[in-house]
Amino acid sequence: MGHAHQNSLLGLILLNLVATCASDCTTDFRDENLNAENGGFKSTNLKVCDVPTFLNVNCTLEENLKSHLQTVINRTFEDLWDRCSLDRLRLFLTKPPANVSITILTNSMLRLDQGINILICDIFLQKIGFKFIEDGAFDSLERLEFVHLQGNYLQTIKNETFRKLVYLRKLDLSKNVIFKLHEGWSDNLQRLRILNLSYNHLSHLSLSHFKSLKNLRELDISGNHLWRIDVSTFKDLKNLIILDLSGNSLDSFYFGTFDNLRTLTTLNISNNKFEMLPLYTFHATDNLENLNFSNNRISDLDLNALERLQFKRVDFRGNQLSCDFLLDLIEHLEKKHIHFIKENITEDDNVYGFGCINSYQTTEDDDYVTYLTRQMSRLSRRVETLSKKLDEVLHLQEKQNTGHN
Repeated sequence: MGHAHQNSLLGLILLNLVATCASDCTTDFRDENLNAENGGFKSTNLKVCDVPTFLNVNCTLEENLKSHLQTVINRTFEDLWDRCSLDRLRLFLTKPPANVSITILTNSMLRLDQGINILICDIFLQKIGFKFIEDGAFDSLERLEFVHLQGNYLQTIKNETFRKLVYLRKLDLSKNVIFKLHEGWSDNLQRLRILNLSYNHLSHLSLSHFKSLKNLRELDISGNHLWRIDVSTFKDLKNLIILDLSGNSLDSFYFGTFDNLRTLTTLNISNNKFEMLPLYTFHATDNLENLNFSNNRISDLDLNALERLQFKRVDFRGNQLSCDFLLDLIEHLEKKHIHFIKENITEDDNVYGFGCINSYQTTEDDDYVTYLTRQMSRLSRRVETLSKKLDEVLHLQEKQNTGHN
């Protein structure tokens, strides 16, 4: 069958679906790689049968959702599912009218009749207003791979919330008000790859929160109220690649916090309260390449410790580094070919556009002892650097002399 004829057929079926569907639901077809949240239905963009295609169902979330969804599925032609691999369904559920309030996702709202041979793999439940999810609410959708619950008012995630979602690969719980993750809440989420907990109210993390997520690749906990992370919190996340802890209230890490994160390549600890960059905690993160520690309160760095790490990209803007030390740091980074994000400050004290503190002037909070301590620290680093360079020169000279002999 030619593409033109297929497009016409699909268009007619689409119109049929929209016409016969209850008024609360609409449908559209899109390719797997398109963002189903953007744009409307355009028949010219259809690639019928070229790739597996999603049927996107957009419904207003109400108690009678089940009958609406059932109608959509029942009226879809079986030969189209077979011919065009329409084996997946994206379900977009939107907020009901202003006069209708749904604060609880009950265990009957998403339940479908048995015998429905259609796989719902994505479910979007954004900004509906949920405060609570009943145990078993997702049990009938156990083949879900992506769950989007961002922008609600959820406060806790219980053990039973996602108990049957063993195929789940992405879970977005961002922009809620979650302050508690029950111990064992993620026990059955062993296939999970991406977890977004950003912009909630979490203040403390421990091993029990992530102990089953052995295949997790990306973890975003930015924008919470974290002030402490237990040393064993990330112990089981042995395949983690990206970790975002920015926008919290952290000022230190326990030694060994990242010991098992040997695949970690990107760490963001910006916008916290660190006064010292905890390089000692990165001794086992052999693959860490990107480190963002901008907008903290860091006034000094151990360049020797920094040299032992294999960073490719760092962001140190918005700290409290002295102008003298900043010169040393930039020289070190350029020598090691480490890329750094540049600033463009023209006012006050700056080095190459980076804001800094003039070490020859004390602030109101500093006394003369603090000033001398900073200068001695800088002098000590200089002596260490010169000593190392001297050793390199002597070693090179010794090799040359050995060669001549």
